[in-house]
Amino acid sequence: MKVLLLLFMGCFFKLGSSKGISDETGAACLFVASNFSNYPFDCAQPDLEYKCRCLSPEFLGTVLLCIDDNTDEIDELTRAFDYIKEVCGVQGSKKYSFTQLIDVFDNATSHAIPVSVVNGLNKSQLHNPVIPDAQRFASSQESVRRLLNHRYKSTKYGVGLIGYWGLSLILATTNNVLQWCFPYIYMNMNGDTTRWLREHVICPQLISESHFRKNSRINTFVNSLLRSFPIRVQSITVAFYMALVTIFCTVDYQLYRPNSIFPWKNAQLFAYIADRTGILAITQLPMLILFSGRNNVLQLITGWPYRTFNIFHRWIARTVWILVLLHAVFYVAFTASCSNYRERWMINKWRWANTAFVAASISIFLSSRYFRRKCHQLFVSSHQILAIIFVLGCWYHCLTLGWMEFLYITVAIWALEYFSRFGKIMLSGGIVQGKCTLVLNKKLEPHSLRITVHHSGWWRSFPGAYSYLYFLKPKFFWQSHPFTILGPARQEDFNKLVFLIRIKNGITKKLGNYIMRQENLMCTLPMLVEGPYGSTIPFKAYQHSIFFAGGVGITVVYTFAMDLAHTYLADKAKNHSINVIWSAPTISAIEEFVDEIEALSRFEMVKVIIYLTRELEAILPIDDQELKIAPKEMGDPIELVNSCTDLSNNELVHLLDPLSTGSKELPTELNQRMNEIISTTEERVSPVEYDATREKLQNVFFRCKVNLGRRPSIKKELPGLLKLIPDTTAVVSCGPDKMNRDVRNAVAKSLREPNKGRIDYFEEELVW
Repeated sequence: MKVLLLLFMGCFFKLGSSKGISDETGAACLFVASNFSNYPFDCAQPDLEYKCRCLSPEFLGTVLLCIDDNTDEIDELTRAFDYIKEVCGVQGSKKYSFTQLIDVFDNATSHAIPVSVVNGLNKSQLHNPVIPDAQRFASSQESVRRLLNHRYKSTKYGVGLIGYWGLSLILATTNNVLQWCFPYIYMNMNGDTTRWLREHVICPQLISESHFRKNSRINTFVNSLLRSFPIRVQSITVAFYMALVTIFCTVDYQLYRPNSIFPWKNAQLFAYIADRTGILAITQLPMLILFSGRNNVLQLITGWPYRTFNIFHRWIARTVWILVLLHAVFYVAFTASCSNYRERWMINKWRWANTAFVAASISIFLSSRYFRRKCHQLFVSSHQILAIIFVLGCWYHCLTLGWMEFLYITVAIWALEYFSRFGKIMLSGGIVQGKCTLVLNKKLEPHSLRITVHHSGWWRSFPGAYSYLYFLKPKFFWQSHPFTILGPARQEDFNKLVFLIRIKNGITKKLGNYIMRQENLMCTLPMLVEGPYGSTIPFKAYQHSIFFAGGVGITVVYTFAMDLAHTYLADKAKNHSINVIWSAPTISAIEEFVDEIEALSRFEMVKVIIYLTRELEAILPIDDQELKIAPKEMGDPIELVNSCTDLSNNELVHLLDPLSTGSKELPTELNQRMNEIISTTEERVSPVEYDATREKLQNVFFRCKVNLGRRPSIKKELPGLLKLIPDTTAVVSCGPDKMNRDVRNAVAKSLREPNKGRIDYFEEELVW
């Protein structure tokens, strides 16, 4: 639906149409009459909204006489009269019928004086309509024509920017169609050119990891800023967009003198620049709102995840704000050159423009990385409110100027977005009951939540899916947050959703404290489920898959790996492998996911490697001094399964049910030993104790490899491991930014190797 709206916008609306000037002849005559400033009509100057002059029979008669003298066809005269009706009705608050204008015209013909008589008068007010000469009208008409042409070209440039995004979407759609519908062709697109493009353009970060060295405070700030930039292909897309905006703002200004609209050359230039930047800004609003939506159908068509569209949304928003800022600055300069700033402030559209600009400025400020992280809910709530104020300000600012087509489409996209959200809530069953179970850490503090929801069953979860949950409690019913869905292990549980939620600050902490006071650390809460959301990956085209998960990213990785394992088993696939590398910060994080990891590791083609990174640093071998430092770059070598045996003769794998509300706990003896180790972090522990602890933990995950106190050495080991795999490989990462960057850069480095199967990198968004 939204795509059809965009096509409608690009194909059917009239470029440059403007309520402000909808007829050339009518506008030219209006400016002719307005320019009798030396001999003004009986109205205070300047009457910018025509509130007085539309009530003046002398002024209005002059305009209508001019129209009559300079139109040959009745249709031309009617359009010009309609324009005058529009100006007086919308700006001057005086509504005229066509018959009333004819009466004013008839009265003017009886009392009109030629302009030659006006030139002979002493400076005084005019009390008669004036018949303008042809020269004045011709100059005014050319001034109007040049202004309309400038606005028309500005609108074309704005539509050209939309076309740029359309071209980007077409390229992405082509790639997505090849990936899903023609996997054989896609996998064979692995020549030198495509590998070079993926290594240097598509896959890596904007700035290579070697530039992220922290040598000084300035470099620390710069590196932090660079890390916030999108990946290289996204950065190039944004850079081209901003380059086009810059070009369109600076070219093709044709000034005209003498000018009946702008008395001074500087005033005309300032007004033209202000018009150009304002029009470019208003044309980008549909894309700005479309790219921000959760229910953007373009996600399905292009294969771009929500995160990619959100990145483009941010950069379009920043560009629009800069354009609006320039629009405001140059219009202030224009009014200063005309010495009528105070009078213009009284104009309704001027005040709404200022309101929109202030709302946009506050929104941009609160959208900074700092506020998004420190005050996320403040950012979300204020962003929505300020966006409404901004759109309302633009609406009433443009109501008398034009370009309302873009605002109609913007509001329509916005309405469809929230209608889709409401529809998903209803399809999920409306108000549903969620069974919440609280998991405590070793300090008996809330650590995580396990929420089981029985929904309508009208939709089924898919790997990587997530939903927004609204907890219907008085203090936070209006908040919604995304949580990854764990799919059911049994077909009969198709209407059951499980969410494993790590408790942080904000709403999860409030929920944890609330459930802490309930009996058995369990309760049932009414809630709304808005979903599903998320994107899928075409794993079937790849023979091998390597998953990297950081912290709660295991919930996303688990759904992908489990679904892929079932697919390989059902298809009796040969020589396929699934490798899951999970970097978990604490024992509690592992403990809540024991059932799922054990269920996953029961598949023969699956290998799971767990890294416990924080709590066990004190038990590292005594002779390795470097390991006393918090693990960053060092780590155990990653061992992967290159292929699995023939699965055709394997018996059906019996899975544990990950939907059970309980979670297998680590042995009491091991927990006690962990507490002893953590409480004596300064003590040196012998390799014997280290090995003993590792062995006990290994007994819990007897099908997995467990590493204590280390992080996986991704940058060093992954390229070498990928080099050993001759077939097509999908590498997926879902974790903190640092992990994702390491995996991304390692994959990009691996693309240099010739005569290998295609390697593709996928990044999943880390949600709660």
